[in-house]
Amino acid sequence: MKRLGTIIMILPEGTPGRIVRLNLPAWGRRTLILVTVLGLVWCGVTTQAFLRQKEVLDRCAALENEARVLRLVSEERDVKIHRMTEELSRLREQSRFIKGFLGLDSKGSLKGSLGQGGEAVSLKDPAHAWNPSPCRLSVEGNPMDPAPPEALQAADLETLARDFDAIIETLKRRQKELDRTPSISPVDPKKSWISSSYGPRVSPFTGKRQFHLGVDLAAWKGTPIMATADGKVSYVGKMGPLGLVVKIRHNSIFTTLYGHLLKAEVKRGQRVERGQVIGLMGNSGRSTGYHVHYAVVKRGRYADPTPYLMDRMNGRFFLADSTHSQTRIR
Repeated sequence: MKRLGTIIMILPEGTPGRIVRLNLPAWGRRTLILVTVLGLVWCGVTTQAFLRQKEVLDRCAALENEARVLRLVSEERDVKIHRMTEELSRLREQSRFIKGFLGLDSKGSLKGSLGQGGEAVSLKDPAHAWNPSPCRLSVEGNPMDPAPPEALQAADLETLARDFDAIIETLKRRQKELDRTPSISPVDPKKSWISSSYGPRVSPFTGKRQFHLGVDLAAWKGTPIMATADGKVSYVGKMGPLGLVVKIRHNSIFTTLYGHLLKAEVKRGQRVERGQVIGLMGNSGRSTGYHVHYAVVKRGRYADPTPYLMDRMNGRFFLADSTHSQTRIR
């Protein structure tokens, strides 16, 4: 039996027109069906690939945004960690400084009385007190030296916490003793500098080397001079090359002296508190400029006042060398 073809008639819509008749043989029909099926499959695969590619691109964009946010968060975290590291280092340095001042060892137990020792000089004879013969000094490590650089670890936090707990407990037990222990600068650190430090130096008058028994803090004329601890004024008056002097006895251990004053604001026998103004900066006695000579005497022996200038810690002040040139320590 002969197979019939397929006739496709295209009729115009609306007004009568020419009718288009297509006569497809059998093989043409099969070809048309195959092409149609393949076209539909191709459209489906293409559409699916497009949608999948769009999904991938959207996912990549989302991941890029997420990565950008994570980078910002990471950078902010790194900044916070850096600041925290610096703060922990600062706290550890302060803890070491205060522990040294209090005489605490690494376990928080007391290993000695407050402060460090110095040169042996009698307080009874002012002439001998200010012209001592050379002697051997007992100098311990300065607690103001910066702590060695170490990697901060989690154990540092525990150690730091224990250190401050020990410091707080010690401060509570020794509050009265600490009130009578020199611990501040006699002059506002922001308005003064150390023009001559404790120890050997070249005399500005003789040009010869001599041992300086205190620190000289320079500032403007009339700058207030403050008591560095609670105590009782034991002497007010002239004392040789030191000019007008105020001497304060704080307890059986510490006595402080303030020389070259312009004016004394206290009287002998008067009780004073830490931070109270006791005089004004001057240039009395033998002096090359306006300053106060500040000396700390511990158990009858002159000590380096530097460890007792706690508000000048971390090196934020001026020091002068033997030529009296000023250099900022950072």
